[in-house]
Amino acid sequence: MNDLWERVQDRIRQKLTPTAYDIWVPSLKKVLETENILIFSTPNKHISDHVRKNYLELFLRILKEASGKNYTIEFQEGQAELFESIETISDTPLAPPKDAQIKADKHFDNFVVGSCNQFVHAIAQAVADEPGDAQYNPLFIYGPTGLGKTHLLFAIANRVLQQNPKTAILYTTAEQFTNELISSFRYKKTQEFRDKYRLGCDLLLMDDVQFISGKERTQENLFYIFEELEKKGKQIIFTADVLPREIDGLEHRLRTRFESGIMADTQPPDLETMIAILYQKSEEMKLNLSSDVATYIAMGVQDNVRELEGTLNRLKALCKFHRTEPSIHFARQQLGQVLIQENRIIKPENIFTTVGTTFGISETDLRGKKRSRTLVKPRHICMWLIRKHTSLSFPDIGKIFSNRDHASVQYACNKINSGLKSDPDLKTTIALIERNLQV
Repeated sequence: MNDLWERVQDRIRQKLTPTAYDIWVPSLKKVLETENILIFSTPNKHISDHVRKNYLELFLRILKEASGKNYTIEFQEGQAELFESIETISDTPLAPPKDAQIKADKHFDNFVVGSCNQFVHAIAQAVADEPGDAQYNPLFIYGPTGLGKTHLLFAIANRVLQQNPKTAILYTTAEQFTNELISSFRYKKTQEFRDKYRLGCDLLLMDDVQFISGKERTQENLFYIFEELEKKGKQIIFTADVLPREIDGLEHRLRTRFESGIMADTQPPDLETMIAILYQKSEEMKLNLSSDVATYIAMGVQDNVRELEGTLNRLKALCKFHRTEPSIHFARQQLGQVLIQENRIIKPENIFTTVGTTFGISETDLRGKKRSRTLVKPRHICMWLIRKHTSLSFPDIGKIFSNRDHASVQYACNKINSGLKSDPDLKTTIALIERNLQV
C-alpha cells in the first residue's frame, strides 16, 4: 500500500514512450497517499495541467488494476517543501495559520472610495450590516491583485464583530484551506476539519479562491461546506482574481454556487483615486507628502494599491535614513528605478506575448487569419494595445496582423473603446494586461 505509486511506475513506463515517461513522470513527487487519494507536488502549473490532460486517466486505470480501488489524484504546484514540513508535525494539524487572523486596522473608514469601487464598497457594507441576507449570499468579489479585496473582507469582519463580538468568523485563503484539508487526511482528522467549517462558523471569508483550480477533493469539500453554511443562513464571501467562469478546472456545481448570490469587482483606480489613497496612507504613516510627490508616485505605481503602500514604506524608510523630507527631487532620485517610467518603450512583441499568455493563445494565432470566436476578442485587445502604446499607425498594425487592411484595425480599436464604456470585465482584463506589461 505505502509503495503503490512505486509499484505501478513500471506499468506506466510500458504504456508511455520513453521520452514522455522521462519528461513527465519524474516531475511528479508523491507527497501524500491515503486509502484512496494520491497527491503529487509538481514544479509548476504547466506540468500538472499537461499530466492531468494527457495521462490522468491512464494513471487512474493502472492504479485501480494494481489495488482494486478507485483512486483520486490531485496536484499541488510547488508545494513539496510544505508537505515535507508536515511530516514533522506532531500536534494538531488544524491550528489556524498565524497569518490567517483578521487585521483590526482594516475597516470601511480607511478604505478610499472612488468611481472604480463604489459598487463593491456599498455591497460590502450591506453584507456587514445584514450578514446572511439571501440577496447577498454568497458575495463574490473579483478583480486584479492589489486593489483592496482583502481589505474589504477584513472591513466586513471587523464591522460584524463590532455589532456582535460573539460571531464566529473564519478567514482563510484557498491555499491554506487546501493545505489544511490535506493535513486532515494525513492525520485522519477529516471529521474535525468538517466540523470546524460546518459547525463552528457564522461567517466564512475565503481569499484567492482561484487557487482551487483543478483540485477535485478541495472543491468537493468546499462544495459541501458551502451547502451546509448556506442552508443555515451563514454568510459566505469569496475573493478571486477573475470571475468564476474564468477559473480553469472549476466544477460546474461550485461555479453555479459562486454565481448564485452577488458578484462585484474591484476595478483599477483612476489617478485621482490613487492620489487620495496616497494621502490617506501617508497620513497613517505620518509622512508629509506634497501634491507633486503624490502625483509622481501615483503615476508611477498606476493601479496597484498594495504596490503603492510598499512604495510609501520605502520612501519613509529612505527619508528617515537620509534625515530629509520627501521632496520631489528626493522622490525622483530614490524611487526612479522602482517606479514605472513614463517614457518606457513598449514593443509590439511584448504586447503579443502578454496578451497570448493572458488568454492562453499563441502569438501565431493572434497574428494569423483564423477567425474563431476564441481569437476575436484577444486579437482586438492586442490591436488596441499596440495602437495605444506604440507609434504604429492603423496600416502599420494591419501589416503585422497578416496584412490586414487599416479598416479592420480601426474597427477593432473602436470595438474595444466602446466595450470599455460598458463592460467592466473588459476593463479589468485590459488593466491586468497593462500591469503585466508594466506600462
